[in-house]
Amino acid sequence: MKTHGTDPIDQLAVATLLQQYAWASDARDRTILEACFTSTATVWMSDADEELKKVVEGSDDIADWVIARHRAEFDAGHVRRHMLAFPLLTANSDHIIAKSYFAVLVRDQDGLRPAAMGWYEDELVNEYQAWRIRRRVVHIDKNDSASAPNQETKK
Repeated sequence: MKTHGTDPIDQLAVATLLQQYAWASDARDRTILEACFTSTATVWMSDADEELKKVVEGSDDIADWVIARHRAEFDAGHVRRHMLAFPLLTANSDHIIAKSYFAVLVRDQDGLRPAAMGWYEDELVNEYQAWRIRRRVVHIDKNDSASAPNQETKK
């Protein structure tokens, strides 16, 4: 396995893909959300004290899940904004692993507040001449203490 071996064009394409996901999630843009994932993609979630759980599979269902997850906030006029750090990339023979910190802010009637923070661990493949997420693990930090990404996620 080579690390940090992706070329600058791939690095920029991966960073752009992750930003597209964040923008599409915040805007509830189903078309862009679906395009960020392979048709067989999976999303897994892990809270700091919980085991890894598969949440949803397939780009179509993932897009629906992302939109439905915070529908009540969106319907109430709340605004969500994902903030992403530039991803750390590890290149493999047929895919790239991208790890990036995120923070989600929400603006509601009480003002601006943090909603969640953690990190994404994405396995990306080049499909139809574009990088897409094949597997996403969402690690959510606990509210009462910081958790750090100290291990690779087990498959």
